[in-house]
Amino acid sequence: MNKGFDNELDRPVQGKRPCSLQFMDARQERIQRRLQLIGPGPAAFFGDCCRLISRDCDVASKTHLIGHLLREIESALRDVLEPYIVPEGAEGSKRGRSSDKHADEIRSVAVALDMSEDDPVLITWLSLAGQKSGAALHRRAHRQDLGFRKVDPEFQQWWENVQSVFDAVLQRFEERYAAVFEILDRLLASQPDVDTLRNHVPNNHTVHRYFFSKLNDPSWVAPLLEAGILERPPEPEIVEDGGGVRFPGWPIVEYLERMAAGHPGIHQDVLDAVLLVPETTNVRVHHGLLLVALNLPPAMSKELASEVIRWMNGPHRPLSGIEYAKLVRCLAVGGAEAEALDLAAGLFAISGDGDSLAPDAAPLRMSIWEYEKCLDVALSSLAEAAPLPTLTLMSNLLEEAIMVGGHVPGGPGGDHGGSDLSHLWRPAIEDHAQNRDYDNLPGLLIKATRDVALTTAEKRPELIPELLAALQTRALRVFRRIALHMLRVCSQNALDAVRASLLDRSFFDDPGLLHEYYHLLHDCFGILSLDDQAVILGWIDEGPDSGERATWFLEQEGRLPTDDQVTNYCDFWRIKKLMPIKELLPEARKQWFDQMVARLELPEHPDFAVYRGTFVGPTSPLELEDIQTMEPSRLVEYLGKWVPSQEWGAPTPGGLARLVTAAVADDPSQYLPVLAEISGIETTYVRGIMEGFRLAVGDNKPFDWGPVLDLAKQAVLSPWPISSAPGEVYERDSDWSGTRKTIASVIEAGLRPGETEIPVTFRDVVWQILSSLADDPDPSIADEKRYGDGGFDAATMAINTVRGQALHAVIQYGLWVAREVATTRDDKGNPPPDGAAVPELWPILDGHLDTVRDPSLAIRSVYGQWFPWIHFLGRDWAVSRLDAIFPRDPDHAPWWTAAWIAYVMHSRPFDDVLPILRPTYEHAVKLMKADEEPLLFGDRPSERLGEHLAAYVWRGAISIDPVDLLLAEFWGKADVSLRRHVLTYIGLSLHEWPPAATDPTLAPVVDRLKAFWAFALSQADQSEGGSELSEFARWFASGQFDDDWAFDQLELALQKTSLLNGARLVAERLGEVVGAQPLRSVLILDRLVQSDVEGWRILGWAEEAKKVIEKAMEAKDAKTQAACVALVNRLVAKGHMGFRELLDKNDNTHGGEETRPGRTQIDRYRNFDGA
Repeated sequence: MNKGFDNELDRPVQGKRPCSLQFMDARQERIQRRLQLIGPGPAAFFGDCCRLISRDCDVASKTHLIGHLLREIESALRDVLEPYIVPEGAEGSKRGRSSDKHADEIRSVAVALDMSEDDPVLITWLSLAGQKSGAALHRRAHRQDLGFRKVDPEFQQWWENVQSVFDAVLQRFEERYAAVFEILDRLLASQPDVDTLRNHVPNNHTVHRYFFSKLNDPSWVAPLLEAGILERPPEPEIVEDGGGVRFPGWPIVEYLERMAAGHPGIHQDVLDAVLLVPETTNVRVHHGLLLVALNLPPAMSKELASEVIRWMNGPHRPLSGIEYAKLVRCLAVGGAEAEALDLAAGLFAISGDGDSLAPDAAPLRMSIWEYEKCLDVALSSLAEAAPLPTLTLMSNLLEEAIMVGGHVPGGPGGDHGGSDLSHLWRPAIEDHAQNRDYDNLPGLLIKATRDVALTTAEKRPELIPELLAALQTRALRVFRRIALHMLRVCSQNALDAVRASLLDRSFFDDPGLLHEYYHLLHDCFGILSLDDQAVILGWIDEGPDSGERATWFLEQEGRLPTDDQVTNYCDFWRIKKLMPIKELLPEARKQWFDQMVARLELPEHPDFAVYRGTFVGPTSPLELEDIQTMEPSRLVEYLGKWVPSQEWGAPTPGGLARLVTAAVADDPSQYLPVLAEISGIETTYVRGIMEGFRLAVGDNKPFDWGPVLDLAKQAVLSPWPISSAPGEVYERDSDWSGTRKTIASVIEAGLRPGETEIPVTFRDVVWQILSSLADDPDPSIADEKRYGDGGFDAATMAINTVRGQALHAVIQYGLWVAREVATTRDDKGNPPPDGAAVPELWPILDGHLDTVRDPSLAIRSVYGQWFPWIHFLGRDWAVSRLDAIFPRDPDHAPWWTAAWIAYVMHSRPFDDVLPILRPTYEHAVKLMKADEEPLLFGDRPSERLGEHLAAYVWRGAISIDPVDLLLAEFWGKADVSLRRHVLTYIGLSLHEWPPAATDPTLAPVVDRLKAFWAFALSQADQSEGGSELSEFARWFASGQFDDDWAFDQLELALQKTSLLNGARLVAERLGEVVGAQPLRSVLILDRLVQSDVEGWRILGWAEEAKKVIEKAMEAKDAKTQAACVALVNRLVAKGHMGFRELLDKNDNTHGGEETRPGRTQIDRYRNFDGA
């Protein structure tokens, strides 16, 4: 019996929601999942049984309810299996016939499912039938007297027996599921038989998708309608664990869509079918029905308008707004203007579920991109069918978007005087590069309103007065702008309106109408009479209000403007007003205009109140080609004399320095002769030159280091004063710190081995430079706090500061010297004593290790990052200073953290360092926290710690048998995510190694990793489902382990967790070993498929799976063949119809249906005629 039953099943369990669905074991979950293959009804019935049987469901009559539900499930199961039954008279059909029809059906189904007469499952199943059996289903469902039966041990055993039957029968059914589609093929070729479709084939999405995707017979529409199949659309499903909502498809609507598109004679039946569909919130169903409506004549589809609006306003966002827009277009073109307008109003409404998908606007039911596409699809047809109502609709939407989007001063409902600031966020009504509202709802609606007005005015000019009235009577300024733009485009058909607008002084003065008035004046000034022109010229002669300018000047400058400043302001204003008509001015006025322009300037963009430019910087006064072709001495001269402008956007020293860097990096030797002449030039350029040499080192371009080091020495030890030029200049170094850090970086790069390595003859000058830089005040404590608050760890701070970069170079210096003296021996042939190769190194390292002298965490990180190499240079020094570098006392925790993170994140694990650092590793494990904060870029030190320990294990530096205490404590504190990371790291490493089968040195490594896996397997946290074990997929796929062990461990992992995330890797490996291990390969693949509860994950590795099955089907043994057929059937049951062809290939390979393992007898005996 299942665990969890006792004598107090009627008492609810505290803390659980009454009658919640909680499976007591994997079998119940498996049964419920497989019953979905039968239909949603049986699956729901079984789910309710599981609810009722649980202790937290306090229902007195639960045994009767469960009995009734199980009876319904068993009946449904027999109904679906009925087409499998061997017909009367066929071989195998006469097995124990009796007067009990129920039992006879069970026996017949058993024959079809290859169940033997002595199968315990069949015997138990038969006990559920018959009038006399005490275990019969009807006895549990019906009452015997006026009382009720409680849950007792007898009932518990009966419940167990029924589950055993269901589990076994459903498994056999699933493994023969492909036969369902053969039944469907016959049903498709027969006369409409809705009863068989409803009751004798599975009712699930896979079956219906297959059937209705192939059904092209219009005669099925009416029977389907009469049978009420369209009265139960699938509802949205809540995804477990808060994953959202899933919207199942409804294949029957795809059939209706095809029928509507290809069979006009049944349009009324199709319409009736759609109208019969009850209300649902499933947007996928709505989408399908919408496609049906699009294939009906407008006279019919308009009857669905109210339904479509209701779909659109449901609680979930529509699947595709574009299809709704297509229906708007269809209705508008078909003469259903009223319905089209209603639908458009709902589609484009600025409303919804509170989820704003557009910036600066109210929430929409679609993305801003989709909103625009919907306007493109629907608007032109709607405007042509109903121009003025469409303009009103778009204007209302635009007004609401502006008010709600916060573009109006004072907010919605405030006294804004019609001001909407649209001339700032939409400078031009026409499409223009100045408009930046391409992802802005008000901008889209301006375009829509404009297009409706323009299209209507061009096609029906008689409506221009009504269009103008509809626009100009609105309060917001943007509508007057649209009206002016329309008049400019259609001026020849609206001369009176053009004249009235140009002579409207409020339009002339309004800066918010500047752009549209400017261009209307430019295009139409010539059609005005001379008197009308004189009016406008008179306004210009009057000039602006100089008093307002004086007030503004006083507020900004604290004083009144001079007379010249007022005059210049007024004349510049006149220039801008005259520019649109300058070609039409009388000669005297033109001369006056030219005189003002000569005295002041010609505005670049007089038609915009504000013009947005772009700046890409910093920029250089010279091009790179100019610098590269210039003599180096002339370049130095230019760098010394060029004076940058203080204007924003002008070329800067930083911009010039960047190009100098590129030129030096391209040809470093060219600039060596002039380095001695650089003294006195701006430090920004010195930094640029030194950076160029650093890049040249990275590009392996050798050069003479002498001049470079001389310049570096001068800049570090004897720097010249910084230029104190007046005024602020952008992109200019204010001190020598940037140059000093760059020098440290250049030297560090040159100390590395390679073609560009600094010759050791420069040892003294290099040390002079580095020892000075190592005492640089950067970083300060204040700098470190600022960096730390910004999320930078100490190691990141170090490489961005002078002293930190210099200490990195100091360690490289030690390694550089050590390489040179490595072959040096004394008179007796002995190498230098420990640390003696670089004696100058240790005083500096000692000095900066003192937290009083240098409390910098950034500097401490350098010691941690380079500890293995410091140990290499001076083992005794490293051992004696270990506790100072990695202080474990609480008072020095920040310094320990800085050194440890730098070490573990940036240094590889070295076996010879482990004995020294073991206390440090142990301390790191002790400090591990579940809520570890990641570093700036998401890295986690605990993950790198795990990688170190894993490497030590496979190299044998840490024992795995028995398990080293350090590893055991780490693994015990690690959460599932961290364990998974370590196992992933090992799996990735296995893929990078040569094959163990061809490299004998890897044999002990593989053995250690086998032991590591055994340890991880034993420690898998059952409460988490052992999910870290899913990473064994990578281990298996590496091919580094013998097949037997790898398969054994894969099977163990599958017992504890899902391997779906690595299923493609497993499938690929199975394709490599299936020839040698066909049965085990198929069984593993079957487990992966069964664990794919959603049914779609296999799409990522379907081709690999198919290759495995095809190869396995070549095997001759019956077990492998049966396993292949069962797996293919399971895949087909999940809807992967592409695997069905493998069954036909198997027939051709192995002699036809009669020898196909697991094949039902349906094709041999049943002549399906739809009855």
